[in-house]
Amino acid sequence: MNISTRSLDTSGPLLAVPIPSTVSADIFAEVARLGLGDHFPFVVQLTRDLFGEDFEISVEQDPEIGNWFDVVFTVQTRGTMDEILDKNTLWHRRLPHATTDAGGAFCLSIAERS
Repeated sequence: MNISTRSLDTSGPLLAVPIPSTVSADIFAEVARLGLGDHFPFVVQLTRDLFGEDFEISVEQDPEIGNWFDVVFTVQTRGTMDEILDKNTLWHRRLPHATTDAGGAFCLSIAERS
């Protein structure tokens, strides 16, 4: 897979972010089909930075909007409710506003680590 460079925001410096080998070619192909491939390496790194390596990525169709798909980052974390909410808020603030006409968006799903 290619290494893409994306910035934290449009005014910041570019970061080289490799796509992890654990991401299947099928997932990456779906992300690209949705027009989100340029932002995907950054979102992977953002998720890693905030939640560590223990997360899964899936592409799921919205049950209410038939032609809309979400790239879902499912993470497990520990901490107080305030700490978890702070991470959630930070993830969304740093997330590029990447939605496309193809119908796709990045989503975060947080589960408490047991």
